[in-house]
Amino acid sequence: MPLVLSPGTRFGPYEIIAALGAGGMGEVYRARDPRLGREVAIKILPAAWARDAERLRRFETEARAAGQLNHPNILSVYDFSVHEGTPYLVTELLEGETLRERLTPPSALPARKAIEIAAQVARGLAAAHARGIVHRDLKPENIFLTRGGQAKILDFGLAKVTAPVSDDAVTVAAGEVTSAGSVLGTAGYMAPEQVRGEAADARSDLFALGAILYEMVAGRRAFQKATAVETMSAVLKEEPAAAAVIDPALQRVLDHCLEKDPTARFQSARDLEFALAALGGSTSMQAAALPAPRRRHGWWAPAVGVAGLVIGGLLVYFFARPPAPTIPALVRFSIPAPTGGDLPGGGLALSPDGTKMAYVAGDRTGVDQLWLRHMGALDARPLPGTIGSEWPFWSRDGARLGFFTSTGLAVMDVASGAVQSLESSPVQVARGATWGAGDMIVYQPAPTGSLLKMSVQGGTSATASTGTAVGGTDRWPQFLPDGKHFIFLRFNAHEDDGTLLEASLADSTPHVVAGVPKLESQVIYADGSLLYSLDGSLTAQPFDWRSGKTTGTPRSLAVPLMPMGLAGATGALALTAGNGLLAWDQSGQPLTQLVVVDRSGKVMRTIGAPARYLGWSLSPDGKTISASRVDSDAKADAIWLMSAATGAPRRLTFAPGQYQNQAWSPDGQWLYYGLAPGGVIDVYRKRTDGVGAAEQLTQSLYAAPHSLSPNGKLLLFSTLNGSHYDLHLRTLSPTGRPSVPDQMLQPGAGYGQFSPDGHWIAYSTEIARPEAADVFVMPNPPNSSRWQISPTNGNSPIWSHDGKDLYYQSGQQLMQVHVLPAHSGAFAFSAPQVLFAMPARQVSAYYGGYQALYSPFPDGKAFLLGEPANSAGAVTGITVVTNWPRALAH
Repeated sequence: MPLVLSPGTRFGPYEIIAALGAGGMGEVYRARDPRLGREVAIKILPAAWARDAERLRRFETEARAAGQLNHPNILSVYDFSVHEGTPYLVTELLEGETLRERLTPPSALPARKAIEIAAQVARGLAAAHARGIVHRDLKPENIFLTRGGQAKILDFGLAKVTAPVSDDAVTVAAGEVTSAGSVLGTAGYMAPEQVRGEAADARSDLFALGAILYEMVAGRRAFQKATAVETMSAVLKEEPAAAAVIDPALQRVLDHCLEKDPTARFQSARDLEFALAALGGSTSMQAAALPAPRRRHGWWAPAVGVAGLVIGGLLVYFFARPPAPTIPALVRFSIPAPTGGDLPGGGLALSPDGTKMAYVAGDRTGVDQLWLRHMGALDARPLPGTIGSEWPFWSRDGARLGFFTSTGLAVMDVASGAVQSLESSPVQVARGATWGAGDMIVYQPAPTGSLLKMSVQGGTSATASTGTAVGGTDRWPQFLPDGKHFIFLRFNAHEDDGTLLEASLADSTPHVVAGVPKLESQVIYADGSLLYSLDGSLTAQPFDWRSGKTTGTPRSLAVPLMPMGLAGATGALALTAGNGLLAWDQSGQPLTQLVVVDRSGKVMRTIGAPARYLGWSLSPDGKTISASRVDSDAKADAIWLMSAATGAPRRLTFAPGQYQNQAWSPDGQWLYYGLAPGGVIDVYRKRTDGVGAAEQLTQSLYAAPHSLSPNGKLLLFSTLNGSHYDLHLRTLSPTGRPSVPDQMLQPGAGYGQFSPDGHWIAYSTEIARPEAADVFVMPNPPNSSRWQISPTNGNSPIWSHDGKDLYYQSGQQLMQVHVLPAHSGAFAFSAPQVLFAMPARQVSAYYGGYQALYSPFPDGKAFLLGEPANSAGAVTGITVVTNWPRALAH
């Protein structure tokens, strides 16, 4: 007999108020939780459940999962327990009716109301899918409409273990409801894959929501026959009849939801939500008679939207517009960095359908990782497991996101967040990747060399582009629409501009794309044109991708771009082909203010004006600052010497290229630095009084200097060796050339500093992965002795001028170690202690080791640091342009 509870009865900690109803899942009561003073709903589950331990265990597991979902469009689950042998479920108490009750007798809802309900359900599904929970039995009975107009999904996560509740429900034996090959759901709302007994995923719920939306606007079920079996057959083989009252834009969304193939549907509830939100704002969404559209003749192609009513109107235009004979207006807007964070460069990518953008951003703590923004949303979210990753790229179906980590390529399933590491070549300096047909990826993981290709499914990497010259590099690959041919830029050694080439997966021998000028930033194909930056403007050039030939001359789109020197090494453009959407990151090198801080980290004064600094170093006497920064010409960097007292600047170098890592001679008369005039960084030196030309000390070594010995006769420098840096020692002749062969001191070390007395060398390892680096000390002259200074993490060690302290950076903290008297040749030191927190954003070198971004003054009372600076007019966001072909009309 079913359990019957009277008002006032205590049931566990709850007090029964009244019976609400009964159904296949048992009795439902209104109750009060005296502990929290709130009313709740209690479902007393059938007694048979208590005798089926496995079924009860599964139900409890799913109840716990549903209880984790805290979302306004999902029924909240408060508790699950067993009282005197009777299992029960406690949920929030709702006032209103189910969607099934609203639709009974069969009738259509106003289109706007139906879209509003569906959009709310999509938001709830998105929250659940983000936690890996799929409903599997979404239907009007499981959608509740509160009196306040809120839609809530009921029984989330419970459908796969509940008994039939209606004549058209389909299930199997209780012990098999979640097994492979089982059929679970409600006929007419199950996706085709569920009907076939295949595994259901998030896209199965989107099919069900499409069927529900159809029913709301058409006044009849999308799939309904005389029997459940016939209905399921219709789901597999038939299309719902087009309703004359459905707007063509809404019909396209319905078609997209109800695709038989799950890969052809919306790939996430979030995407569907944005499409519905756009439709809900359309002024054309009326229930008037309209011509019935032909199905499957077009592809729903959503575009981008941003905050505000104006951009909301643009969303409606792109998502819901019927074909129009006029060219829509060109609109440009900006996507800002996360609150308190910045955009450090490192790539961005639009999904093929233009609904999502992945990009590298830093949060308020200075942590860089990939962020994902749905283009109709007002904000973005960081992607877990992607800290330190860069250069994202999408799979062709937009369901997976590829990116570079510090060790190789990785792929994320966007719906679940699961990350798969690929057995790719080690990453040195990533320069682009693209995803083609057959799950093939073409990528460039190094500063020089040919492109590589590999399968996402596994295997080793192979050469994708042949004929690369020694010291040259192939960069920025992009597949053309067939997914087999790809374009890329080839740079010869010491060249700033590259040649556009085309190759294919079948033939790695490239050919030159004639008629395209030499370029310094990536080239992208979209909507029949090649797009690139030329002379400071976005430029389009007609291109027939089938023949691999240009069909016209370059034309400026009148979209100004930041010169590439200011954009740093970001590659500038990201594009989705075919939908008129273009985006690029022009935040460039962040503006930095040089400051002097005391030993507590408190700013004492600023030095000079904010600039785009790439690194800085303090002279031995503490009176002059050398700083590499982006030159105002924006075509190259330059090193400037500044007064540490007044900030008065004087330009020291004029050769084009990227400058990194500076080291002063002990007497202050020479500055050693790294310079990459065309992609390969080498060590140079120049007199600080500006007399004479710069002298090149290394040749094609990917080398950068760090420190000179107190007598000025020894130079510590790092070189790039495969996927890691090595620390070398050079004995200098008067000309700076080696008097004896260079000595490799420490593999895997990318930074080193001589102690003031010259007896010790402090260095840091694993410089390509700062989170895994550590600080060590070795004797000078070097031998096999080593002492680890940082117990867990550290990089960029610098000695105090008197040699009594050793500083290093650990995460965002500046650490201090006291140097103790040596005993029997052993280096002795105290336990590290924290001095102060470093600024959140720290600039690092593109190539050639690591540049320490702090310098102690000779008196030991102050430090030179750089802090993020905001400047009026600075470009701080990702620029998005809609309908860029519009510019061609002018």
